[in-house]
Amino acid sequence: PDIDFDFILSQNKCGQFPVAMQVSNMLQIPVISIEHCLPMPWWTKHDIIPWQQKGDINLFISEYSRGKWGYDGEVIHHGIDTELFKDRGLERGNHILSVVNDWINRGQILGFDIWQRVTQGLPVAVLGDTPGLSLPAPSVQALAHVYATSSIFLNTSIVSPIPTSLLEAMSSGCACVSTNNCMIPEIIEHGVNGFLTNDEKEMRHYLEFLLKNSKEARKMGENARKTIESRFSLNSFVTNWNNIFDRAANMYLKELK
Repeated sequence: PDIDFDFILSQNKCGQFPVAMQVSNMLQIPVISIEHCLPMPWWTKHDIIPWQQKGDINLFISEYSRGKWGYDGEVIHHGIDTELFKDRGLERGNHILSVVNDWINRGQILGFDIWQRVTQGLPVAVLGDTPGLSLPAPSVQALAHVYATSSIFLNTSIVSPIPTSLLEAMSSGCACVSTNNCMIPEIIEHGVNGFLTNDEKEMRHYLEFLLKNSKEARKMGENARKTIESRFSLNSFVTNWNNIFDRAANMYLKELK
């Protein structure tokens, strides 16, 4: 009772949003609702309708995501700290890095089986909280170091608007090979700043090519870095979110007046 709240930020339609709306009604403050994920690919339009719940301000992380959910909202793209995730001039190991949490349990949407098949017999490194497979990096700085000492990054996500790990790897100068879906083809130009394919034989071919051609991998990584610098600025991300917070707080102030 002694805290004067300005607004509520809900980042999850399943658990947070219903509670956020209850608190909003009780305190008469606005709800900012952001949708990070995509509808499941097997959902029908009828299945999506119950999840089209709207706050006072509705946000998505990509235009692709907004279109899939089928209701209006604003888009704020991810922001990447390009001073943290950068090419540090360190020797890069000739291996294939992937960074995924709970990969096995979420394999249906993150392509764990794809990774197993296309990397069989190839040198790999995996980070992320996945019991029985890998551990997370002990710190963000340690994660940045792993990116900077890896030559190739592999993303096998199937239902993810845009994996943050892919953007971090690109910012760090890794040559990236990725599935071709969701917002990813809007970011990666095939053969220029990464390789895109949904064909497992092609994916394997691109990985083997990069393992054997370090100069090409380095050039592709440099192009990837430029893409992140120009399109996923941390300054723009912070500014956009501050503007949203200011607008929500002003909604509350108007109610008081």
